[in-house]
Amino acid sequence: DPHAPWDRGAPGMFDPAKITLPWYLHDNADTRQNFANYYAEILKLDWQVGEMLKVLESTGQADNTLVLFVSEQGNSFPMGGKWTLYDNGIRAAAIARWPGKVKAGSSSAALMQYTDVTPTLLEAAGIDPAKVDTGCPDSSGNRGFDGKSFLGVLEGKTDRLRDVVFAQHTNVGISGYKDPYPIRAARDSRFKYIRNIAPGNTFEIGGFGKTLKSWTKDARKNEALARRIDAIAHRPGEELYDLENDPLEQTNIASDPKWKDTLKRLGKELDQWMA
Repeated sequence: DPHAPWDRGAPGMFDPAKITLPWYLHDNADTRQNFANYYAEILKLDWQVGEMLKVLESTGQADNTLVLFVSEQGNSFPMGGKWTLYDNGIRAAAIARWPGKVKAGSSSAALMQYTDVTPTLLEAAGIDPAKVDTGCPDSSGNRGFDGKSFLGVLEGKTDRLRDVVFAQHTNVGISGYKDPYPIRAARDSRFKYIRNIAPGNTFEIGGFGKTLKSWTKDARKNEALARRIDAIAHRPGEELYDLENDPLEQTNIASDPKWKDTLKRLGKELDQWMA
């Protein structure tokens, strides 16, 4: 939880007419009803987390356990989120609880990836992840983890782990896809570089479901909405966003000569990671 079709939360808990929608969603009755169901399922998830924490308390292990809560990816509503590499799709929520180790109420802007979670848990348990043979060699024959431990970040000893993080998505295998639409991205603390490897194809999947269908119907009388829908389906080969000044990733600066060095730098980082 939460996961489409959002039918596991208590029905009617939220009034669709009163909820606040994220900025990137088209506002209509269908979107509001689905998002109200989504909110209800988030509350069920919250209850599940509470039940787990009660088990830790009952066994006397609450103060001796690192609890790490992470979201899988962005939600599956149209316009970004799941199945895209925009920040509302790849920037996962992460909350850690470890009494005496992680300072309550603290936060960090350090860049991390999911590949870093396993090495972190191993180091927290007293195991040196650098000495572990995963049995799975990379393209250079290295058999260690792709990730590295962020235990030092959790303990407040450093606020830095990576200079660049990477993301990937290919829609092959998702219900309703027609053409492959492979996307790769490199992101530092300020800029996001996205490479659409097959920009001539159309990004089309069934995952957006009836929500997108209702948007498409509305777009017949809404030119701005029609442009937004088309911008998701058809993208240029390269996208570059200044997340410091454009956190919603609305202005692609990839063709701006002012940022050619940034484009080249992150493009090289991505090439090395893909290799």
